[in-house]
Amino acid sequence: MRKTKKSVLYDAFPLCSSSVDLKMSYTVVDGGCGFLLHRVKWNVGTKFSSICEHYVSYLINHCGANSAVVFDGYEDVNSTKCAEQKQRVISKTSVDVNFDGNMLATVQQENFLANEKNKTKLIELLVETLTARGIEVSTTIGDADGSILSPDRNVYFMKPGRGNIEDNVYSTRQLQELHFSGSILFIHSFTGCDTTCAIFNKSKLSILKCFLKRPNDTIAIADIFYDPTTPDAVAQTGEEMFLTMYQAPPSEQRWGWVRDDDGALNPVKRTDQIAPYSVLNSIFCRCASGCGGRCGCWEAGIHCSSICGCDGACMNSAPIQEEDVEEDEYFMDFEDMTEL
Repeated sequence: MRKTKKSVLYDAFPLCSSSVDLKMSYTVVDGGCGFLLHRVKWNVGTKFSSICEHYVSYLINHCGANSAVVFDGYEDVNSTKCAEQKQRVISKTSVDVNFDGNMLATVQQENFLANEKNKTKLIELLVETLTARGIEVSTTIGDADGSILSPDRNVYFMKPGRGNIEDNVYSTRQLQELHFSGSILFIHSFTGCDTTCAIFNKSKLSILKCFLKRPNDTIAIADIFYDPTTPDAVAQTGEEMFLTMYQAPPSEQRWGWVRDDDGALNPVKRTDQIAPYSVLNSIFCRCASGCGGRCGCWEAGIHCSSICGCDGACMNSAPIQEEDVEEDEYFMDFEDMTEL
C-alpha cells in the first residue's frame, strides 16, 4: 500500500497555550514502535542489560520517575497493526536471536526490532528492568494508543523534537474545540493508515483543507462513516469525498467500478466521444510504418489517415469498405456477359 506521513496532522493542531512540566506530571509513554523502542538508540556490541538501562535512563531524564509505559500487544493475528508489521520487514529484518541480559547485541537495532520475536523478547526483558526500577508497565492486547487516551480528562501529549527542534505539547481539550475534532479518525483513516492505502498525490493536509473550506459538507460526509446506514450510502459519500479532495466541480461525471462475473473489478469506461470530430480529424501520427502501441493515433483511439507519416497504410488504418452495387445492375452485367 502507498504510505502517508501521519505526523503532518500536527500542523493542523493548536499548540498548548500553557507550559507543561512533564517531570511534575504523570506521564504515560507509548513503549512500542510508536515511540520508545526506536527513540532510544543503541549499538551493536552493547549488552542487552545495558540497553534496557538506557531506556530507563531516558524515561527518568525526559519524563520523570512518575511515569508509566504501555507496550503494544501483538498476539491478535487480526490486529490492525498486521499490515504495518509486514510492511516494515520488507526492507529490514534479522534472524531470531536467542539472548539474555548478559549477551551482546550482534544485530543492528532497526533490523533487530523488525523481527517480531526479537522485539517481543526485548520488551519482556525491558518490562523486568522497568518494574525493578519502580516504573509502572502495562502490555495491551493490540494497539496501545486506545489505552493511553482518556476521554474524561484533559490529556497533554507531546511531539518530541530533535536537535534544534523543540518539543511541542498539545492538549486534548483544545483539540476538541476544533470544528473537525469529531472527524479526526475519519480524516486519518480515509487518507491512509495501517489498514488503508494513501490517496494518490494527496496528503493528510489536503483533506484538512477541504474541512476548512467546506466544513458543513465534509463533516456530513464523515458522519456517514461513523454511523453508516447502507453500503451504498458509504460508497456514495466516499465518492463525494474523493471528488471534493480533487476539487472536482459539482457537475463532474461520476465514475466507478463494476465487478465481472469472475469477481474482478474493472473501471467504468466512457461512452461519449473522446473529443469533437474536428479535433479528432486533426490528429495524426509521425510513424514511418507499422503503427503499433506507441502510435499517437492508436493511443487516441482513432485510425491513421493519409495525413499521417504512414500515409494510412498500416496496421491501424481504417477498414476498407466495399461499394454497394445495386441488384438490377449486377444482373444486367451478368446477362451481358452471357451474350458475349
